[in-house]
Amino acid sequence: MIKKIALEGATIFLICASLLVLKSVYSQPVSANEAVKHDTPVQQETVTEKAPLLVDINLATYQELQQIPGVGEVIAKRIVQDRTENGYYNTKSDIVRVKGIGLKTYEKMRQLIVVNKRNLMIYLGY
Repeated sequence: MIKKIALEGATIFLICASLLVLKSVYSQPVSANEAVKHDTPVQQETVTEKAPLLVDINLATYQELQQIPGVGEVIAKRIVQDRTENGYYNTKSDIVRVKGIGLKTYEKMRQLIVVNKRNLMIYLGY
């Protein structure tokens, strides 16, 4: 009987701990647009802060590229031009071949960019 109660207590503890972990993972700040859709309170963003998202540098549009920290209008145009002239990126670090993106800029953006080869193959029709 005591073992059964201890086992049930441990199970309840693990469930509660799992729920806390899930809550911390999924309780991200919400943008103003998403808040309107879901009637969620908006977390204030600073002017210099850009929303965290993953950007596929092979498929991103000019506007989507500008969401990456350190990428403005000029660099976004250069990325699109580089993709057109030299082909798609094989790795995230290939982005440093773009004029204006050095190692420091790459380090700021590397957690927010991806090179998803599966999406690229679908996009190209393979």
